[in-house]
Amino acid sequence: MFGQDGSAVGQVEAEMRRARELAGDVAAIAGCVTAQVEELAAMLEHRADLVPERAEELHARAARLREFARHEHGEEQRWRRVHDGEDRS
Repeated sequence: MFGQDGSAVGQVEAEMRRARELAGDVAAIAGCVTAQVEELAAMLEHRADLVPERAEELHARAARLREFARHEHGEEQRWRRVHDGEDRS
């Protein structure tokens, strides 16, 4: 993939644009994962209210899911910074 002028600089610029685009896609996916995991955690919390004999287990599972959701939210933010050109790592 080359830039409009076909130069190496154009190629690098095109690759950087593509990398930022892909970073935006990864950020969007991480955001979707975060939302889905939060929804699952909420469902488990609700289930814990309905099934008191399993409440401790369900609350613990919900807590682990929320921890994972926090991780995914951090990944979303990290990849969003890459997409926005704020992070070169």
